[in-house]
Amino acid sequence: MDKAIYSSMNFRSKLQLIQDFIKTVTPQTEVDVEWKKFVEEQQKSDLLKIIREENLKIEETLKFMEK
Repeated sequence: MDKAIYSSMNFRSKLQLIQDFIKTVTPQTEVDVEWKKFVEEQQKSDLLKIIREENLKIEETLKFMEK
């Protein structure tokens, strides 16, 4: 199973996302709610990173991505 996961870039990126989330989980964590928040925050963070790296205009790019 590890071989299949690590051979696919798509699975590897999801695995890292899940592993990062697991590090934040406590016994009190509402996993469903916190997972959604975690994914949304990660998406925003990744988008802002791309905007900076590609030297894009923040406002215009965010508006475009909302459509």
